[in-house]
Amino acid sequence: MNDIQTGELPATVPPIGGLSIAHLARLHGVSLRSVERALRILHRGVPELVALVEKGELKLSPAEFIAHLPLDRQREIVAQGAEACRQLAGAKRPRKQCPHCGGAL
Repeated sequence: MNDIQTGELPATVPPIGGLSIAHLARLHGVSLRSVERALRILHRGVPELVALVEKGELKLSPAEFIAHLPLDRQREIVAQGAEACRQLAGAKRPRKQCPHCGGAL
């Protein structure tokens, strides 16, 4: 199974247009993690999912979650719209809890 099939980035990601991921992050004022998420979406996501992100209808975190699903499932969810993507991603992600009181963080 290759990196694209697993949704993982290669250990050494080649520079994009001659720029490293770190340089791209600095250039656009975003975190390294955001650039990595965007790359995973581009590598694993169906074109319809990428389009939702590019139009600003879906943020990187839920899109990255959807991009890890099988391609036919991605298309099914994306066809339902950005809100369906957000709901699925939010429902599947465990909520963070305070280690002291157990309340939501």
